[in-house]
Amino acid sequence: MSVACAVLAAGGSRRLGRPKQLVRVHDSTTLVRWAAQCACGSCCWPVSVVVGAAASDVADAVGSLPIDLVTSLHWREGIAASIRAATRWALAREATALMICLCDQPLLRTSHLNTLFRASAAGECLAASHYAGKLGVPAVFPARHFGRLLALRGDEGAAGFLRSMPDVVAVPWCEGELDVDSPEDLIEHAGLLLG
Repeated sequence: MSVACAVLAAGGSRRLGRPKQLVRVHDSTTLVRWAAQCACGSCCWPVSVVVGAAASDVADAVGSLPIDLVTSLHWREGIAASIRAATRWALAREATALMICLCDQPLLRTSHLNTLFRASAAGECLAASHYAGKLGVPAVFPARHFGRLLALRGDEGAAGFLRSMPDVVAVPWCEGELDVDSPEDLIEHAGLLLG
């Protein structure tokens, strides 16, 4: 059994006005490298980073890590295209489950990913982060749910699917409320992002 982990880093960062994947955090590493390092240090294997916008720069930012680069050819469609690309990659790697992470949650830690891994019984059941009163990613999806992930379209992420399922193990993670979407986020949380 293997729980693969995909870091979604293909978005166009329209609200931020520059690639959020390359924003410097935690004493000058990039958001995407931070998330990929957390994934590489976790119980999950293999690990991929899904690229799209600014693909070559994002690839350079994670180039020395033991990851697969997965291209989301239709990244302009929205996050669903990246989820589909990640799911197809997990299928090709014969993973029994897929953990999906975002690259814009700067307070992510390997310890949280491992808590999710354990809560999912090593990929046997759905497990999702719980913050801001709802379920979200990072989350673990057993292979029996891959069809639902492949059916996502547009800017529809996995949160709606998670909310529709009665048997999701919720893992509290209040730090998930902080993500980087706008210049205001960078200003408001500068101390946390650079600490």
